Amino acid sequence: MPAVLYAACSDRLIATATHTAGVEPGSVWRWTGTVLLYLLRTVPAAPSTLAGLRRWVLAAAPVPGPDSAPEPPRTPAASKKARLLELYAKHHGRRERVSAAAAELAPLAGLQSGTARTYLYAHVDGSSS
Repeated sequence: MPAVLYAACSDRLIATATHTAGVEPGSVWRWTGTVLLYLLRTVPAAPSTLAGLRRWVLAAAPVPGPDSAPEPPRTPAASKKARLLELYAKHHGRRERVSAAAAELAPLAGLQSGTARTYLYAHVDGSSS
């Protein structure tokens, strides 16, 4: 009788764990069968099987390309205004280009373009308000 009770409890435990983990019934057997078939197929056709497995792994975990390079690290500015002025200092703009520079740099500093324009005009004119 203890063996039957053990079997019933383990079956219930496994069913509850797979349900909690979101595993479909039978998917474990399907996965196990797929692995066994790939192992059997590797014996007569190793190069093509391994090439297919390599393509599958690369498709499942793509590597980011050069167009999605991470942003370079930057030193945190004390405020949005300080960040804007730091970006503008790299821009080397003149007073005539403040409006265009403000529209371009405001999102990078987390400001509205009007606020950025006000800060930049004040900076260029020499006041530090």
